[in-house]
Amino acid sequence: MKEFELSVQTIKENFTGEDSAGGLRDRSKYEETEQKMQLGKFIDNIDTPPVALNLRKWQEDIVMVEKLQKELKNRPVRVVVFGIATVHGIQSILDFTTNVIHTKQTELFALDINGDILKKVDALGLPNVKTLHEDAQRTSLENDSFDLVIRDHMGNCCPPNIDRGADREAVRILRRNGMSMTNITTSELLVQSVERNLVPYELLSKKFDKLMLQKFQTEFFDLNDIAHSTIVNTEAIRGQLLEIEPNNSFAIFGSGKSDIDEHVDLIGHGEWFRPLCDHVHTWISDGFEIDEIRSRSGTDSHVPKLSCLRHIVLLKKI
Repeated sequence: MKEFELSVQTIKENFTGEDSAGGLRDRSKYEETEQKMQLGKFIDNIDTPPVALNLRKWQEDIVMVEKLQKELKNRPVRVVVFGIATVHGIQSILDFTTNVIHTKQTELFALDINGDILKKVDALGLPNVKTLHEDAQRTSLENDSFDLVIRDHMGNCCPPNIDRGADREAVRILRRNGMSMTNITTSELLVQSVERNLVPYELLSKKFDKLMLQKFQTEFFDLNDIAHSTIVNTEAIRGQLLEIEPNNSFAIFGSGKSDIDEHVDLIGHGEWFRPLCDHVHTWISDGFEIDEIRSRSGTDSHVPKLSCLRHIVLLKKI
């Protein structure tokens, strides 16, 4: 392992994720992936699966479909999606609830921290679709008021404490026996990624003070966003596997020049990965029971590639 060197002094101000959420969409391959799917070029081991691909995975799983139908079939349902990968994903959700779950009618709320994507959703003019420019940790939605929550691409695009907050919010707004459809990528295979340097939590905690570590866990979104707000040498953490919490909870930021050389504009883009057992503990502690989990291995769109373990998960509020 290469020696990890970093000169750190202090953070000057807090950061937000709204601009980074929009930037991630611009840099990702979600739109390209959906175009391939529309042309019938369905690729199972794809770098950046949008919600449409994950919904297809659910549709192929008879057990998951039957469980969703048991709770939601032949009646009006209220659905909220936390995080929007692409504007086309909204229609994919409506098609899924109508044609796969066979709901009688779907009232869909599209919630995202970035207002630009919501303007595109509004421009679709879809009936029974409402947009909410809100933080998924603290929404204005009423308690026990939804039948289904869909978590689209959000878990790995925000730090772990934010993701846990969104989990708690999903439980709060769901009715009893309400369902949550979640897609996540976890950390079990990351250490198998080639050309990646692992910085263990013990070493990271010696290089950073407690405030900086907390920001890794709660606030960092993109190195480019924080470059003007800190005197941390951000170049030193590009592309490294930073264990920001003990027991394989990692943050990874775009590696820089190699991204440009490969025409993948993810410079400074942050992603966060926790082990599946951490997610399971959170879900159970918050009040979910786990109905089904389906897993598959794959790679991420960073350069060099990250080895990933992906999951589609069906949860029920108890």
